[in-house]
Amino acid sequence: MHKSRLRQSTASTIVRGRHLVVAGLRCAWRQFRHITLPLLRPSIAVALTIGTVWAIKIFDEIYVLNGTALNTRSILIQVYNTTFAQADFAHGTALAFLLAAVTAVFGGLYALALRRSTV
Repeated sequence: MHKSRLRQSTASTIVRGRHLVVAGLRCAWRQFRHITLPLLRPSIAVALTIGTVWAIKIFDEIYVLNGTALNTRSILIQVYNTTFAQADFAHGTALAFLLAAVTAVFGGLYALALRRSTV
């Protein structure tokens, strides 16, 4: 609780200080873009990373609700069907590694974006 109050007071101090230093920033969009958004970037990066991982790993909800219907097939359902239903373990393993690589690339991009915004 103390940390959140400190962060809020720091943010309001930054806003007040920026108004004193740059009087031309009175426009709401400029204030949001130059003050508020840089303060929110770490939280946005964490939310995007978690949301992407959850979106990629969705399996059990789709499988329980619809089975392996073609119109609701996610990437993980396709990996499951290839590996276990069709017994093509080599192709299924390749799909799983490809999915892991894509997830790692997204995570790396989010980490890079977070690093650029905080350094």
